Amino acid sequence: MFSDRYYVAEKYSLLTYEHLSTIEKMPYRYSSLADTTYLPVLEDTLRNKLSLPFRWKPPIRGTAEMDAAPDWAKYFIIEHNDGDVISYTDVVGLEWSSFHGNQKLPLYKWNNFVGYTQLDEIRDIKPKIDAMTAKTDIYLTSLNAITLDPDGNFVSVLVHDGAYNLADLDIGDKVEELHYFAQHRPNSVKGSIEMLHGGGYIYHMYLKYADGIVLNWNDKKVARQEKGIHGGLSVRYADALLERGILTQEQRDFVETKSTHDTRSDFRWKLSETGEVEDIYLIHTTVEEFDDLTTA
Repeated sequence: MFSDRYYVAEKYSLLTYEHLSTIEKMPYRYSSLADTTYLPVLEDTLRNKLSLPFRWKPPIRGTAEMDAAPDWAKYFIIEHNDGDVISYTDVVGLEWSSFHGNQKLPLYKWNNFVGYTQLDEIRDIKPKIDAMTAKTDIYLTSLNAITLDPDGNFVSVLVHDGAYNLADLDIGDKVEELHYFAQHRPNSVKGSIEMLHGGGYIYHMYLKYADGIVLNWNDKKVARQEKGIHGGLSVRYADALLERGILTQEQRDFVETKSTHDTRSDFRWKLSETGEVEDIYLIHTTVEEFDDLTTA
């Protein structure tokens, strides 16, 4: 889908064990959204709309602006099934403080963002995000990503917060259970909530994989790059989820069948508006930063 294979993951259902799609990612600056000499080839209107969240900068006084996230921190994701596009995702990493106005004009920046990005569907979502993230400072919350369908219609927004205010949202116990698991393992697990335009949520559980291991050598700690350890680490994460009753033994065993060599896994739970589990996704990463993780 892109000019090179920077990041590739395969998406599986842990309810049916079917392969659902392929997820590919590229830094924004090496995609056609920033430079049309790169792939993918997109129709001009769609390419322009997809590029708008990347180009937006929060206004402060009149025409003055402050910088948003740097280009090197932005990514463009395409989810597809054998080349048929399912969705496009702009990973923008905007601090939630970027959208806060002053007492007289509290929605000035948010409305500016909505108008600039041509995403009128999200105009009324801000109060819900504010309530969901009310426990933490606005500087600890971020709007991580926006997903659109193949025609450029809004699908979802991904929000990260260190301590979601879930009790008042009436979205079921499962999200609280998942976030409790993540919140009590801050050095190894990160949780984010994707809010779906059609109703419901997807809880993203990102697992951290170190690039090396620390060894004791001559009474000194030495970091060493180590290949082939992450497949086993994926299984240990699955074991922890099994121990908590979040995954079943069968689901854990399926994760183990995919966890070869240096491949890595993350998990997502698709939930209804009231919190019932509709699917569980295994995101199995096979290429990361151009490195093929499936070989020894």
